[in-house]
Amino acid sequence: MTVQTRNPLTITSQNYKANPANYTYYSDNMKVASSANGTSTIADYRHKAGQTATIRVTVPGDDNHNGKTFTYTLEISEKLSEIKYSVENDKVTYNGQPQTIAVNVTAPASGATVRYWNESTNAYDQTEPPAYTDVQDSGTTIKFQITAPGYKTVTDEATLTIKPRDINLCQVEGIAESYTFVNKTY
Repeated sequence: MTVQTRNPLTITSQNYKANPANYTYYSDNMKVASSANGTSTIADYRHKAGQTATIRVTVPGDDNHNGKTFTYTLEISEKLSEIKYSVENDKVTYNGQPQTIAVNVTAPASGATVRYWNESTNAYDQTEPPAYTDVQDSGTTIKFQITAPGYKTVTDEATLTIKPRDINLCQVEGIAESYTFVNKTY
C-alpha cells in the first residue's frame, strides 16, 4: 500500500514568533516519515500498517521563549481515527425565537467540517443547522455529517425538542377576575 499523507505541525505559545521554516526535524525511520521539503509538514510515504517512526522536532527560541525539542511517535494504521463530538441545545423552552442544535467537535481539535441535511437537494450541503420556532409534539429531527481528514466520517441525527412555555401570572394581569355570561338568543 502506498499512501502519502501530510500532517502539519503547529506549535503555539502566546507571542511566540519563531518561523516554522527554522524548525529542524529528525526521523529514526526515513522509510515511514520525513520532513516535506524542509517544512513543518511531515510526509509519510511507502509505509505499511504497524510501522512507526520517532519524530524529533527542534524549535528555536525567540526573544521571549527558550528553544525546545519535542518528540512524538508516528504510528501508521489502516484504521481511521474516531471523531468525538457532542450535541447541545437539543432541549429548549419556547421563547418565540428560532432554535437549533449545536454540534461541538472535540476530536480532532481542528479541521473538522459539520454539514447538515438539505431536504431539497438530498445531500449534506448546509453549513448551518436548520432552525425552528414552534413546539412540535415529537420534536424535530436534524441530520448532520462530520468529516475530517484521517477520521471516519460520522453521520448522525439529533432531535430538537422545543417544550411549551408556562403561562406566567404577569401574562394574565389586567384581565378581569370574573366574567359574566349573558345568554342572548338571536
